[in-house]
Amino acid sequence: MITFVDLTFSPNGMHAGIVVAKLQHLEGVSSVMGEHDVMFRWKSAAEFDARIRAIHAALHGTGALYRVFTVEDSYQSRDPVPWIPPIEARPTHHPAYPEAKNDVG
Repeated sequence: MITFVDLTFSPNGMHAGIVVAKLQHLEGVSSVMGEHDVMFRWKSAAEFDARIRAIHAALHGTGALYRVFTVEDSYQSRDPVPWIPPIEARPTHHPAYPEAKNDVG
């Protein structure tokens, strides 16, 4: 089986990158790009229980919340959606921002 872990972060908690790094250090847990944040594979209830307890303990005190989504090994997730390119904070040519005038004194 494959279990995906989806994380929800709070601005009052730890930085998302630090939280994911904590989980990546757990045996068998890896980050994934796309619909979910991290995942692990397991074959027995005892193996699932050990991994989910480790994840729960690693997240304790981070301010992050999580939910799990478990599927069969044959599960095919959708292709990751590409990130939207960053938008300039203040476009150089935009009707709301008239061109800067040269101040000649």
